[in-house]
Amino acid sequence: LLCTLLGCGQREAQEPAGPDLKVSAQLYLSDPTDSALARAYAADLDRWVREHPQDSISPYHALRSVLVMRSIPGRELESVVALQKLSRRYAPHEVSVEAEFQTAFTWDEFIGHAEKAKEGYAEFIAAHPDHPRVETASGLLRILSEELPLEDLVDQWKKQNTETTNP
Repeated sequence: LLCTLLGCGQREAQEPAGPDLKVSAQLYLSDPTDSALARAYAADLDRWVREHPQDSISPYHALRSVLVMRSIPGRELESVVALQKLSRRYAPHEVSVEAEFQTAFTWDEFIGHAEKAKEGYAEFIAAHPDHPRVETASGLLRILSEELPLEDLVDQWKKQNTETTNP
């Protein structure tokens, strides 16, 4: 009788069936420099998104997939295109806004194309002036716009930080 009652009770919300993303994530995180693990994890994320397009977590999995693929050497430009598609696909979702920031960041940190990065950061700041990432985007834009070498900028920042914390 007890088993019957337990079986008839409310069930806990279950995650939709699909690839075991927890296992894939653990494998990937065991060695994020392993391109094969990155490709496998991204493929599992993509499969999950395809199988559950209406699930509220799908946009986050889609973004994570692109960010994982971006870490694989030679996939950076492909990641820029994928981030731009994500931004359009999920607008006005918060994943869309994060994809916009990550596009500029990819140009900056992964590809090294300062002009595209500056353009992306400036567009992000203009489009989302109240977003928490604006401070980061503004700082990165300022660094890219400086004529000084990065080492000198770091020294300036350290000096300013010391002056404000040790009057």
